Amino acid sequence: MKNFKILWAIICTLLIVLIAVAYKFVQGSVALSDDERVAVVLSKDERNLILSELRNFLISTKKSVRRLPMMTWILLQRSLNRQGWQRKQILLAHCWQKYLYP
Repeated sequence: MKNFKILWAIICTLLIVLIAVAYKFVQGSVALSDDERVAVVLSKDERNLILSELRNFLISTKKSVRRLPMMTWILLQRSLNRQGWQRKQILLAHCWQKYLYP
């Protein structure tokens, strides 16, 4: 019976710690701004880390988006090479008009 009391005490203690950590995680460090929006309070190092991660994400996204049209043209040219030269000229002209003059 004594073992059960010790186990229940440990379980209750861990549950209280878990609730406190969960509350801190969900609530976080927030403050109301002047325009009544919720603002997250960050230290200077945390803010710089988040900004650098966002910057890296935007750079990689920009590179990926730039590659898409190039890959589309490469695939288009490969498929047109199989179909013949005249059809290739007509379709390329049509695609250029579509991309340049939407």
